[in-house]
Amino acid sequence: MVHYNWFGGRSTISVVIEMGWEVKNKNRPEDKTNAEEYFEKYGEDYAKSNAIRNIQHKITLRAIELAQWPKGARILDLGCGSGFSMEVLDSKGYKSVGIDISDKMLQFAKESGFDVRKADARELPFEDESFDGILSISMLQWLGKKDVEKVALECYRVLKQGGTGIIQFYPRSEDEMIRVGRAFVKAGFTGEFAIDNPKNARKRKIYLIVRKATKKESEGDKS
Repeated sequence: MVHYNWFGGRSTISVVIEMGWEVKNKNRPEDKTNAEEYFEKYGEDYAKSNAIRNIQHKITLRAIELAQWPKGARILDLGCGSGFSMEVLDSKGYKSVGIDISDKMLQFAKESGFDVRKADARELPFEDESFDGILSISMLQWLGKKDVEKVALECYRVLKQGGTGIIQFYPRSEDEMIRVGRAFVKAGFTGEFAIDNPKNARKRKIYLIVRKATKKESEGDKS
């Protein structure tokens, strides 16, 4: 594992793997359609796939390891789908709440008894500072640059002071990865990227770890 580190908007991002990498596969679903249409068509196959469930469970466990949320924390799952990540969150003692834009995926999640609702990550239906943590697995790559900026602002709004968010996604290039990080910095977060298997394009997993400062920390920065 390697890290890209940055500190708010005041520092550069340190590049520690090959510069300028780019995904060679141009046939990814997110490059051809939007999430709502894709999961309306393939949602049932996705929800019933044990292979996808196992991958999602492993990614979620890794996210929990990186986040170090306290037991009992209220975690928002952005793009929860059929609830694969929520299965892990609930089994680990967290209180998960999920949102997704796909009616079909939400139907499967509701049938499994999860606390989910239809909502857009760009306009979350929650009060300010409602969650101790935020988790998003394989969602952000479906969004364009402006939409990512809106999601970052909403994440900052609903996350409690001192809270941590983990955003796992599949950027198309190193440039896109860094743009996403800067969008979250612009929203007010500090944090870093953790990259597992950085030199293996097929196995590479990218986690954006963001943190919202406490009031005391924010006041200290101003002094």
